[in-house]
Amino acid sequence: MFMGLIGHNVVKPVGVAETRVCFFTYRFAGQSGGPDTHALHDTELEDESVVETVQQGVRSSLYTPGRMVPGWEDGVVWFHQLPVRHLS
Repeated sequence: MFMGLIGHNVVKPVGVAETRVCFFTYRFAGQSGGPDTHALHDTELEDESVVETVQQGVRSSLYTPGRMVPGWEDGVVWFHQLPVRHLS
């Protein structure tokens, strides 16, 4: 999708309810800037928005802490229990 680009993010906690995210993008030798650069930036902004929205939900009074959300993540729970069943 992002030909010629690779990147990583560094997330640094700055307080109890705040983090700073640094995006590092690297271009392969011989590659120039182009639409891929903008697409990667847009994707990073979308990811940031999702994380902020999740954090708002976690802080809401409707959120019940736990490993999985019953009814919403039944498939994930089932999948995670497969190795346990087969390895025990």
